[in-house]
Amino acid sequence: MEENLAPAAPVLLGSQPETSPSDYGTGAIPDGDWIRVVWIPPQDELSGYEVYRRSEEATGDSLIAFVPVVDVVEISPDTVSWIDEGVSHYVRYFYRIRAVNRTGRRSDFSNMADYKLLPKPILDAPRGEVREATPEFRFWWGGEASWITAYVIKLIDSKGGHVWISEKIYLRGYEQPVITYYNSDGRAREPQLSPGLYRWRVDVIGPEPRCGSKSEWVEFSIRAR
Repeated sequence: MEENLAPAAPVLLGSQPETSPSDYGTGAIPDGDWIRVVWIPPQDELSGYEVYRRSEEATGDSLIAFVPVVDVVEISPDTVSWIDEGVSHYVRYFYRIRAVNRTGRRSDFSNMADYKLLPKPILDAPRGEVREATPEFRFWWGGEASWITAYVIKLIDSKGGHVWISEKIYLRGYEQPVITYYNSDGRAREPQLSPGLYRWRVDVIGPEPRCGSKSEWVEFSIRAR
């Protein structure tokens, strides 16, 4: 019987480039100061997954959770995720997982994925109702600014379509608040925002690979002129 065989190993997905429209991949999320672990599951009938984690100071992996298969979140037809809420800023975490089938057989370990979380930026404006069709985006760093190398502004419309994903904007100093004007790089879908509802966030890029944070989404609307 297939259940007497060990399941195939899951495949962990690393973080996506900051300018990618996709949020798939292990890394920061907008919803909290947490790390989302993302993987491609095997096709076997499973009871759940064992999640192993190691911090950069530790010498070995620790089993931190057994996640029943009903508790993982499907983010695409072939990709699932689980959120690790027990993480701290400025610490790199390394993850591996094992699939467990309904008879308790474990897969081999997956490949490894890692991430270092930084504090979220704090968004100020725009929010609420806005008159300006080319607004300025204003925010503060949520932590030590010397950890920030660059940032990306992401703006979506009411249907989730990307209106503007800025180029990487590199810091030239640590003045606050940070101010960037809409479409300052000419990459936006339209030169001026049409009346409607929008959401924006800031993705922070740290000085190391796979290191950063994502702010919460903030909503605003452009009034009809």
